Amino acid sequence: AAQSGLRDAQFNLARMLDLGQGGSTDRTAAAEWYQRAAEAGDTAAQFRLATLYERGEGVAQDWAQAAAWYARAVEGGSAEAAYNLAILHRHGRGVAIDPEREQALLAQAALAGDAPAQTALMETFWAGLANRLFGSWSTDEAQSRGDQ
Repeated sequence: AAQSGLRDAQFNLARMLDLGQGGSTDRTAAAEWYQRAAEAGDTAAQFRLATLYERGEGVAQDWAQAAAWYARAVEGGSAEAAYNLAILHRHGRGVAIDPEREQALLAQAALAGDAPAQTALMETFWAGLANRLFGSWSTDEAQSRGDQ
């Protein structure tokens, strides 16, 4: 079925090879089958293929490919992919550092219920708030005012 191009069968075969179900793991073969399913529009396959590229498992590590496949999975509605792509934008891995895009992706993932995205969004909110409230505050000012 996977050979005949059935997307679900391709994903299932990739998953079996990836996890070693029914034998040993073969991430290289898994990546090939994920690629086929991903190209056919399978969002879960796009996400997993991106993860393999990010980690360099079964394929050469390639941040740009990871970002591209995460972006396709985001288009398919993957909250996990939105979170992972946001982190790539934070660190400039495979994509430009883009705080606005990072925040938009974190918000998208958080609204979809992704817990790590919710946490990251909250942390960036509090960091931004603290910077606005205390960013200009210096220890010299504190010492001169007796606030040590």
